[in-house]
Amino acid sequence: MNSAATCFGLLALSKIISEQGRQAEAVLLAQATLKVAQQSTNYSAPHLIAAARKSLGTALTADRKYAQADKVFSEMIEDLKADPEIASRYQTGDLDWAIALIKTGKAPQAVSMTSEMLTKAVHEWKRIRPASQPYEHSMHLPCKPLGRDPKHWLNSSRQSLIL
Repeated sequence: MNSAATCFGLLALSKIISEQGRQAEAVLLAQATLKVAQQSTNYSAPHLIAAARKSLGTALTADRKYAQADKVFSEMIEDLKADPEIASRYQTGDLDWAIALIKTGKAPQAVSMTSEMLTKAVHEWKRIRPASQPYEHSMHLPCKPLGRDPKHWLNSSRQSLIL
C-alpha cells in the first residue's frame, strides 16, 4: 500500500483539492502523503519525501499557516542535505516558501531565495535557448506601466522586459 504510486496519487489529489480552495483538506492530504512517503520502502523514497514536504509546505502556505510552512520547507532542505546526490538535482527555492518567510518576518531570506531562483532560471534559459537566437529577441515579457499618470499608459502595449 505504501508505494510511490500511492504518494503520487495523494500528491495529485492534494493539489487538486488546494486548487479548489479547500486548503484545510489539502493540508490533511499532504500530511498523509508525507506519512506514506516516510513509510515507503521504495528506492525513490527520498525524492518522494522531498516532494511530500514541498506539497505540505505549499498547502500550509495556502492555508495561511506560515510558521508551520516555513518549518516544513526547512525540514525538506535538511533532509535533502543528507543526500548530496538528490540535493544537487532538487530545486530548493520555492515561491510559496518565500511567501511564508515574508509573512513570518524573514523578508531578507525570501529576497535571497527568490534572487537565487531567478538567477538559476535565467542561466537555464540561456543554456537551452537556440544559439542563433539573440537574447533581445528571445523573450519579451509584458510590463505594466508604473505610476498613475495616464500618459504612461498610452504605450503600455508596446512595453516589454527583455531578458
